[in-house]
Amino acid sequence: MRRGLYCAAVFVAVVDGLVCGAAKAAILTFDTSGDVTLSTSPSPGSWYPDRYPPLAFLGAATAPDGRPGTLQVIIGASDSLANRPPPYDSAFYNTQGRKLDLPPDTTGLLIDLYIPHDWDSLPQSQNPGRLASLWATGLDASGNALTFPIIEFNNNVDGASTNDFRLWDSFAGSWGAGPGFGGYDRR
Repeated sequence: MRRGLYCAAVFVAVVDGLVCGAAKAAILTFDTSGDVTLSTSPSPGSWYPDRYPPLAFLGAATAPDGRPGTLQVIIGASDSLANRPPPYDSAFYNTQGRKLDLPPDTTGLLIDLYIPHDWDSLPQSQNPGRLASLWATGLDASGNALTFPIIEFNNNVDGASTNDFRLWDSFAGSWGAGPGFGGYDRR
């Protein structure tokens, strides 16, 4: 079984060092396959494995709702717990993905995520409810890791059988409420 995830442009806000506090922003798009640079290790401007790489991580995809220029992430049975080689043969590596180190002093991260209706009752044995996440590494002005923000869609938020987004606050070490879930088969 393959499970696909489609994301539209990622918006990254960076605070300018000016006294007025003006913000500048970068928008990462997925319009062409060249918009997604993959790497096996951390490298500026590259998406590198976080825990375990997914089966596919492709730019220039078209989401099921017809929106072009999306990022498609595919998790496949070939990379399941039973099929991964050591040392990746533990439940820790069931979370598969890639991450991009954000520009220093990034202050915001937004994403459009297409969520298909069949995720409503998707059963899971590991990490119940966690279906799709955007993970990032926030860096300080010197390039040191400062925070690890996560935006996650969950079809069983905190065991309550509700669908919603939640946000990881790495400073507090806990999950918080997300922006609210608007429905399936849309972004």
